[in-house]
Amino acid sequence: MYERIFAGPPLEEREKVFFALKAEVDGVLSPTEVAAVRSKLGLSQRKASELLGGGPRAFQKYESGTQAVSTAMSHLLTLLANDPSRLTELMQMKSTSRLMPPSKGAARARKVMTLAFMLDTNAVSYALRGEGQVASHL
Repeated sequence: MYERIFAGPPLEEREKVFFALKAEVDGVLSPTEVAAVRSKLGLSQRKASELLGGGPRAFQKYESGTQAVSTAMSHLLTLLANDPSRLTELMQMKSTSRLMPPSKGAARARKVMTLAFMLDTNAVSYALRGEGQVASHL
């Protein structure tokens, strides 16, 4: 048996074959199936990434076979392929999410950050005035 080191185009071809086999074993969409669904939905690679997630070049990587598609993304694409009208709903959700007021969770996070800043400021103030150990005032 011979060992080989692959680089350049032969390595890229092996990776494509590997990701196609991995997709089959994992039960997720193959690179060509991802491209077909995206095309059916009328989305560019960039727009699909922006709308569905995965990063700015996710669909370029999925379709070229340089990155395996996740199970979650595969399920999302399968659902959209079966009911393309849901894409409009996703687009509306994406466009209105910027206009919605911050969630309660975001407001709470701001309060916690403000409190942490105040505690830190008080601790520094106590330390500068020489009023004991910083830890005793937290």
